[in-house]
Amino acid sequence: MEDIDFAKEVVHVRRQVKRVGSSLCFALPKGRKVRDVPLPSSVARDIQWHLVPFVPLPVPLPVPLPWADPRPPETPVEVKHRRPRAFDLLVTGRRRGAIDRKSFNIYV
Repeated sequence: MEDIDFAKEVVHVRRQVKRVGSSLCFALPKGRKVRDVPLPSSVARDIQWHLVPFVPLPVPLPVPLPWADPRPPETPVEVKHRRPRAFDLLVTGRRRGAIDRKSFNIYV
């Protein structure tokens, strides 16, 4: 939940769950730009309401995903940059794992 600042009413957009082929990974947001987005109080209330029955998965319990490219690394540099990372997930799939926007749009 480090990306939502309820006090300052802002969401820090720092990463996305991205589908590459049939695998998921974390990556920079669209346009490779991190940004802060205003959080309307009505949306903040809905998020807090959502958090009651659906507590975010705490790190390190979430499924770690590779960064930017889910393919197996082939060089030491790729090993370093693609290492799995874990973040709290506000919205998860049925099995409490990460979902990408396409799956969210279709099923939720």
